Amino acid sequence: MRLNLACAVLCAVAVTCWPAGAEAQEKVKRRYAVIVKLEVAPFAGTIMHPLPPDTASQRVVSCEMLVKTASGVTKAMEAREASPFKKRILSAAANPREKMQVIVNLKIDLFPAPGPVSTGKVSPKLTAEERTAYTQAGQYYEHDAEPFRDWMKANGLFKGKKETEQQFAFRLLNFMRATFQYKIPDEKYMQAKIKERGTGELGFFTSERSGECWALSRIYACVLRANGIPSRQVSGRLLDGGHHLRAEVFLAKVGWRHVELAGSVTNKRASSATFFGRGGADMVVMNEGINFILPGPRGTGPVGTFSGFALCREAGPWEFPLGQWAASVTRK
Repeated sequence: MRLNLACAVLCAVAVTCWPAGAEAQEKVKRRYAVIVKLEVAPFAGTIMHPLPPDTASQRVVSCEMLVKTASGVTKAMEAREASPFKKRILSAAANPREKMQVIVNLKIDLFPAPGPVSTGKVSPKLTAEERTAYTQAGQYYEHDAEPFRDWMKANGLFKGKKETEQQFAFRLLNFMRATFQYKIPDEKYMQAKIKERGTGELGFFTSERSGECWALSRIYACVLRANGIPSRQVSGRLLDGGHHLRAEVFLAKVGWRHVELAGSVTNKRASSATFFGRGGADMVVMNEGINFILPGPRGTGPVGTFSGFALCREAGPWEFPLGQWAASVTRK
C-alpha cells in the first residue's frame, strides 16, 4: 500500500555547522492525549490498529481501542501481526449488524530525541535476525535493483573504508538535501515514466530528483541498507493531523535514531544536524519498519505503512481509512 500524502515542513533555527559535543538535549516531556475516531458501516470481519512503539522521542503511557454500537461497547484485545517480529496490534471483531464508532485513546509522552549520542553504559544491539531484516532487500526496499546501485555508484554513495556508519549516514543526508526537492508525484506521470524507463519507483524518484516523505525516506533507507547499515522507515501522525514518514538508522552504541528527510530538503538553510536524530516530538510514531503482515479473515498479507485503522473484511478487499485525528496537550 503506497501512500502519496503531504508532509508538514519542519521549522528549525539556521546553524552553519554541527557543533561538537552539542548533541545532548534536555528531555522536556509533554504528555499528549490523542483520540482517533472512525465511523464504520456494518461488516463481518476484524478491525485492527497498531500499538505505537516506544522510540527515542516517545513513550507510550496507555493505549486502548473501543468499538461502540447501539448495543454497547467492546474493548479491543492485544494481538500480534504475522511477521517474524510479531509487532503488537489492537484487534476487535466488527459488528455485521450495527453501525460502529471505533475510537483509539492514546496517552503518550513526547520529547526531543537527543541526537546521535550514546544511550549510556549498555550499548543497544540488534539480534542477527533483526540485522538481516533491516539490511535485506524486499518490498519497499529494492536496493538490490541494478539501476539503483548504478545510481549509487555514479553519486559516490558507498561507504568509504575510513568512514564510520554514522559519518556515512550523515553524509548521505547532506547529499539528499543538496540533490533532491520535495514534491508529491503525479501518479499518472510517474506510472508513464516507470513504464517508459523500466526502472521501477526507486528509479523514477532518483532520476526525477524529487519525492515526498515516503519516497525520500525510502531512498535514504535503501542506500543505507545497500551499504549493510540497518535502516527502516517509520510512519505515523504529525500533531497537526498529517500522515508522515521518516527514516531511522541503527548506530552502534546509540541505537535507532530518526532522520527527517522531508523537513531537511524543504528547509535547506538550517543545519543538517537539526534533522539527524534530533527533535521528533512533533510526531506520534505508529509503525516502525513499515511492513506489517496482518492476520485477517482472508489470510495474511503485507499492508504497507499501517499507521491507522485496518478493516479486514471476510469478503472484499481490506480497507485502510485514515480517520480523524485530534490531540489535546498538557505539559508534564
